[in-house]
Amino acid sequence: MKHPSILFMAAILLIITACHKDDDTQQPNDKRLKQIITVAYSDNGGYYTEGVVFSTNYRWEGGVLVCDSQTSSYIEPVSDDQTLQYNGDTITYGTIIAIRRNGKIVEVFNTDPNAMNYHCTYTYDDYGQIEKEIVTYENNIYTTTTYTWSNGNVTRTHTEYDLQDAEHNYDTYYSYDNKENPFKGSLIPTVRSISRNNLLERVQMTDYDTTRIIYNYSYKGNYPIIEYSQTLTSNTYNPIIPSKSYFVYMDGTSANIPQICNITATANRSTEAGYYARGGGQYEYGATVILQAFERDFIRWDDGNTDNPRTVIARGDATYTAIYTDK
Repeated sequence: MKHPSILFMAAILLIITACHKDDDTQQPNDKRLKQIITVAYSDNGGYYTEGVVFSTNYRWEGGVLVCDSQTSSYIEPVSDDQTLQYNGDTITYGTIIAIRRNGKIVEVFNTDPNAMNYHCTYTYDDYGQIEKEIVTYENNIYTTTTYTWSNGNVTRTHTEYDLQDAEHNYDTYYSYDNKENPFKGSLIPTVRSISRNNLLERVQMTDYDTTRIIYNYSYKGNYPIIEYSQTLTSNTYNPIIPSKSYFVYMDGTSANIPQICNITATANRSTEAGYYARGGGQYEYGATVILQAFERDFIRWDDGNTDNPRTVIARGDATYTAIYTDK
């Protein structure tokens, strides 16, 4: 079971990122992120998930990296179209307000009503590393997280929270590679953005389950250009979605981003309740796609194939229609 603060902080990381060491004129070896393309897909490992591609584009303002736009097969293109506003040590970006003291973020507010008046405070140790994070919400839900560090990386966090008049706690452990972390320096501190290197494994053990996220990378020089991640959990109701992310940097460094195929799954009686097919989405070229038609009077697919579910390989844009018996 994932606590709301974890999900919320992950969402914020996609919205706004800052690098305090760089500036907008850094040339020519500019290793700041420009774009990330993430492909989530089914790996045919005994479960099903729809394919979807997320594309996140970034722009820089005064050494601060912000999300310029996000697109996926499920949402219309979203452009933040907002600028960072500085008022002394107060930084505002949309509904997010960050307070900085001595160069460190000490408070973050989100005035978005959907965030339940989220408020986070940070304290630091003598080395300038986050020591404790306290999150509170309008409805008095709170979390307190303490950080353990080694060699510039967060190796363990211990989180305590009060939920439904009961106290809970859990530990999360982290391991890293020895390469440069392109996320380092976020305006909103997260474990990933404040650690020196790139995550290899994240293991979270709660009262409900144990969840591992495993990361593998391909590199160019000292920076990752492809990240493959997969979640393994003891909770069978928790969705498992492997994903592959392609990094593009301002200096042009990137992986060879593959062709993305649009696969559509539909039914000839899809307007009627209970008649539909699934498996459509955006897939990397060559990916395995699992299509499935529902209702017992399924006959065949429009190309004559009678397998249900069926497996196809993404070789370009394609539409597959499930054919059912007439009334």
